[in-house]
Amino acid sequence: MYYNLIMYIRQDEDACWPNNCPPKTRCIVGYGNLKICIPFETPCDNNLCKNDAMCINSVKDYSCRCLPGCYGQYCELTPCSSGPCMNDGTCTFSGPVYTCTCKPGYYGNICQFSPCHVGPCQNNGTCSVSGSTYSCACPLGYYGTDCEFSPCHVGPCQNDGTCSVSGSTYFCACTLGYYGTDCELTPCSSGPCMNDGTCTFSGPVYTCTCKPGYYGNICQFSPCHVGPCENDGTCSVSGSTYSCACTLGYYGTDCEFSPCHVGPCQNDGTCSVSGSTYSCACTLGYYGTDCEFSPCHVGPCQNDGTCSVSGSTYSCACTPGYYGTDCEFSPCHVGPCENDGTCSVSGSTYSCACTLGYYGTDCEFSPCHVGPCQNDGTCSVSGSTYSCACTLGYYGTDCEFSPCHVGPCQNDGTCSVSGSTYSCACTLGYYGTDCEFSPCHVGPCENDGTCSVSGSTYSCACTLGYYGTDCEFSPCHVGPCQNDGTCSVSGSTYSCACTLGYYGTDCESKACKQNTCQNGGTCNPTGGSNYECSCPLGWYGSTCSE
Repeated sequence: MYYNLIMYIRQDEDACWPNNCPPKTRCIVGYGNLKICIPFETPCDNNLCKNDAMCINSVKDYSCRCLPGCYGQYCELTPCSSGPCMNDGTCTFSGPVYTCTCKPGYYGNICQFSPCHVGPCQNNGTCSVSGSTYSCACPLGYYGTDCEFSPCHVGPCQNDGTCSVSGSTYFCACTLGYYGTDCELTPCSSGPCMNDGTCTFSGPVYTCTCKPGYYGNICQFSPCHVGPCENDGTCSVSGSTYSCACTLGYYGTDCEFSPCHVGPCQNDGTCSVSGSTYSCACTLGYYGTDCEFSPCHVGPCQNDGTCSVSGSTYSCACTPGYYGTDCEFSPCHVGPCENDGTCSVSGSTYSCACTLGYYGTDCEFSPCHVGPCQNDGTCSVSGSTYSCACTLGYYGTDCEFSPCHVGPCQNDGTCSVSGSTYSCACTLGYYGTDCEFSPCHVGPCENDGTCSVSGSTYSCACTLGYYGTDCEFSPCHVGPCQNDGTCSVSGSTYSCACTLGYYGTDCESKACKQNTCQNGGTCNPTGGSNYECSCPLGWYGSTCSE
């Protein structure tokens, strides 16, 4: 009856087309071709077939037709059912064959391998996969990608000490004679040997080997021990003896001498040391560096000043750069050199020889914090010293030099800086870029005359026998030698070298005078007032008169 009903319904399905009945119903055609949806189920309507298996109805039951690779009553089993893919790999199959798609960081046919597979974490570190790589959780005291490092990794224990990890730090077991956290210390570490003595040790005991000239258990004694250097001289060992570095102004083996040693102060002056030189306190009426001067007859004008008498006293015309009653003052008088620098006069100005560590025109500078760079130079620190970027026209370590530094202006010309070069203000009578020219430059003085500048012009000192503004005149100037005689200066007068046939002081006389040779004879001068007559045939004698 159930089978016949199904067949009946199937026969009506074509008549119901198109079939708009919902699931689990069937369409039948009633009276008048009316389409009716009636409830209806088959065994496959509630089937348990899995994995896209096809349900096959039978009279009272159904069966599942599995796709390739699936099996079981309901096709519920596949090659992936046993969970072959490890580490959360995704299993897919094609027929009876499965494939594992591994999560990042895993590999192998069943994802059985990972970066941790080879055991990369050293020193009992715990490995865990992190993406496509791994990370190690290191035990206390170890670190690094693979826990390969520890406090002992960098070899902190010196001098063959043995390193062992202790918690998050390390501990060094030192060899005999060494101690300290890293076995870095020895009995010599505190530098017990003085004066560059060499320290050696054996176990906990050290020994000092002293440099030549030093002695004592820690080389504490030397020839300087007794203080041989006088006047604050600094003693240093030199081999088995000593040498003294004397303070400024003192000298000698033991610095026992000074500029006052030779008694430079004359006329009972009192000498005192002043830096590298001395100064004299003169007795009443005397003055000068060595008290060597008194009023004008003894040369009171210092520094090449010119003394002239003025009533009962004197006055001094000082050379450039000096001034004062006795020209005793100079640019150094006001003490321009700071910090114990030694001042010396240079032309109309001064220069300073600075003590160690100071520099600059007035020794006013020291390393950069005091502004060592002169002339608006820019100072920059370089290690333990400094360097200066100089402004245009200046150069040198401290920008202390300029084109004027080499003294280009000759003949007392005054040099001034102009941009990257210089200009010279010349003294009267001189000219040229460096004041190198004067009225004497073109050599106006003739005949070996000596030229000297005189104001804006020149004067010639003529050699003996010459005269005139340029020594252009001499006794020969008026041409005293007649008849082509050659005039030459001789002292303050002249002498004439006469041509042949002439003689006399001015070559004014002729050797062959008219009718000297008679009867047609020819007169031939032979030098001076002498002559010979060439006589015609038939005549002879000194004048052809015979």
